[in-house]
Amino acid sequence: METDQRIQSYINGGEFWRAKEVLQGRIANAGFEPELYELLGFVLLEMQDTMNAGKYLFLSGVRKSEYSDAIALFIGRYAKKDIRQLFWTFPKSVQYAPLTAYPAVVHEELEKLGLSQEPLKELRARRLPTEVRDRSGIGFWFISSLVILLLLGIAISSVQGLLWLFKVIWF
Repeated sequence: METDQRIQSYINGGEFWRAKEVLQGRIANAGFEPELYELLGFVLLEMQDTMNAGKYLFLSGVRKSEYSDAIALFIGRYAKKDIRQLFWTFPKSVQYAPLTAYPAVVHEELEKLGLSQEPLKELRARRLPTEVRDRSGIGFWFISSLVILLLLGIAISSVQGLLWLFKVIWF
């Protein structure tokens, strides 16, 4: 694939910042792809962004010795107090993927940290994408009604103004 060759040429040329930009764009538009996470984690390690590298290397499910410090730093930072903090750092494609879609290593480690299927359902329910949110709330209808009344008022005022102008000119 052309994009993969382009990313590899950026890495080989030492243009890690450019490889990072391309990979982040791919991750934002892709599903849950562990290979992309490992590659981005590697690039971030080369850029000495250890914390973010740890996140993507953790999600990749690949456990190489050179990745262990970054992964431990990431887990230690976000999972100590509350597992939800860790979960919300994940990209949207990971947050909404079923837990069983995660690599087995990641799935097992998340369960050890206390993030099983039930808490995951609760976390997802709290943060629905905008297009999925319910539009039946009173606030939505109140604002919609105000807009309609405003437009109706403008139309009535315009007609009254034209009638007054007509009376002035013709009488």
